[in-house]
Amino acid sequence: MTIYRINSFWKTSEEDVYCESILDHTMRESECGISMQANSTDELIEQVRQFFGVDSDALVLDSCEEQGRIDVSTLENGDGYQAAAREIELWKKGEYRLWTCTYTAYVQKCEPMSLRHHAEENNQG
Repeated sequence: MTIYRINSFWKTSEEDVYCESILDHTMRESECGISMQANSTDELIEQVRQFFGVDSDALVLDSCEEQGRIDVSTLENGDGYQAAAREIELWKKGEYRLWTCTYTAYVQKCEPMSLRHHAEENNQG
């Protein structure tokens, strides 16, 4: 049986000033211990979408033309949670700070393999 797996996500965040720009000097990167697996790529993509609570338009598949790469875009508050509607309203008025975040992962296809064949190869020699 083949499974599709994400071992971890890489998070990049930058403070976003509404109608101005992202503040490059605020960029932070970290690895997130989030892993997922499913029986199909469609199921895995849906798990990602639901986990981050985003619409499909927040996902970029094969991002940057890298096969198997998935990027998830979110707008988060200072505590790292998805921004609420009220926070977004205040942010648009310049009264609240929010961060544009991208979570990046690579989907791996995992298939069973014969261990007996591997053991036979190692015993030769």
